[in-house]
Amino acid sequence: MGEGAFPVPSHQLIVGAVTEDLPDLVKPEQFKDYEAGSIVDNVRRAAQEARAEGAQIVIALIHAGDNYDSRTGPVFEVAGRLGGAGGVVDAVLGGHTHNVVAATAANGTPVAIAGCYGKGFIDLKIVMQEDGRLTFNTSYIDCDTSSTIPPYGYKAAAPVVDQAVSAIVDAAKTRAIPLAGQVLGTAGTALTIAQAEYPWGESTAGNWLCDVMKAKVNADFAFINSGAIRVNIPRGDVTMGELYTFLPFGDFIMTADLTGAQIKALLEQAVGDGGKGIQTAGLTFAYNPGAPGGSRIESISKSDGTPVDMADTARTYRVAVNDHVAAGGDGFSVCKKANLNPAIFSIPARRVDSFIGCLNWIT
Repeated sequence: MGEGAFPVPSHQLIVGAVTEDLPDLVKPEQFKDYEAGSIVDNVRRAAQEARAEGAQIVIALIHAGDNYDSRTGPVFEVAGRLGGAGGVVDAVLGGHTHNVVAATAANGTPVAIAGCYGKGFIDLKIVMQEDGRLTFNTSYIDCDTSSTIPPYGYKAAAPVVDQAVSAIVDAAKTRAIPLAGQVLGTAGTALTIAQAEYPWGESTAGNWLCDVMKAKVNADFAFINSGAIRVNIPRGDVTMGELYTFLPFGDFIMTADLTGAQIKALLEQAVGDGGKGIQTAGLTFAYNPGAPGGSRIESISKSDGTPVDMADTARTYRVAVNDHVAAGGDGFSVCKKANLNPAIFSIPARRVDSFIGCLNWIT
């Protein structure tokens, strides 16, 4: 990772860290033996230890991103507090937000994020000058075609291939392709994950998925976190592989009886400060993004226009929800207090048949 006037020494270390939001992003049973600490504090500690052991270059590799502005957010906080003159970190590489960043923090520390899904990479060149100073040249190399469907496409005319790795991939493809290529149905229109509004909008894919959930358990409403849906499904034949890529987490669908007040609380958490939005079926709601967090939902109505009393703590509605949200994931802590019924089916790992018959709903 270096070339130029003076060879980069072998004493280099990469310090890794994950997003502090991890407890909200994974299911509780997957995180029960861990704690999520401060990124800055933990990277500082590890970097100081690395320096003490002789590391001359320390790079922070963090599963956290920016605020979509190439100026602020977790990666820039690490760069600002731990980089620069006298700092313990020389560069910060991020992720999680799926955007491309090739920038420099105010103190001169390089900050970079290489997009997502292997569509490109960050070319970070580090040169150590004879006086020990480091200089950087950071750029993003786009390797993707214009395709929006995995596996996208590599642009290199003559890519260098590691034959041993290629043999492993080919063997796996030989086993997986017959199943992954099985056509399950046909989509009359594309199911896209692009949200109508940012950051709290609905998507075509989310609407369809929640419609399926609602119908399968005969619920009044259905909810799923936007992050559960990973890629678009294009118009045309839908294969097993596409469905697994579309919904890779094997979430279980559960039901609960929620009051109007609880549904309002859930929606408030979706559009609150730091909220991640939510996909729904069976209802519409209006919110004021300029209102204080916790007081943004102005009205909720069933799809037929019947108002939902947001203050009612007596009448309940049957709600379908994936187990990630049910466990309080993505900040939906209101669900932890709900009376949940056992899981009914999973999406799509164990009950692909539950979705095959619903593909003809896509028109």
